[in-house]
Amino acid sequence: MDFYDDKVLVSGSIDGRVNLCDLDSENQSRIYQCQNMQDRKIPIAKIVTSEYGIATVLDIEGNCRLYDMIRLRKLCKISCKSQQKTKQSTSWRMMP
Repeated sequence: MDFYDDKVLVSGSIDGRVNLCDLDSENQSRIYQCQNMQDRKIPIAKIVTSEYGIATVLDIEGNCRLYDMIRLRKLCKISCKSQQKTKQSTSWRMMP
């Protein structure tokens, strides 16, 4: 887990879910759960926030998700797609 500007708490879990908790709102229990239905519930390995309002979440397979900490929403996902059958190098694709 990590904090953005002492206003938003970002936490990740073993089931791949990312929670954005708005600590600055009037309703202190305002939590946004971010998980796409197509995600395979890959455990979160690392969360880093920047002073520019972007949170970066990395899972154990190397997939990276970016979140907007000001609007509390997912920006994009960058995933690695391995071609094990053809022995090609790993390619990267960006999903909006």
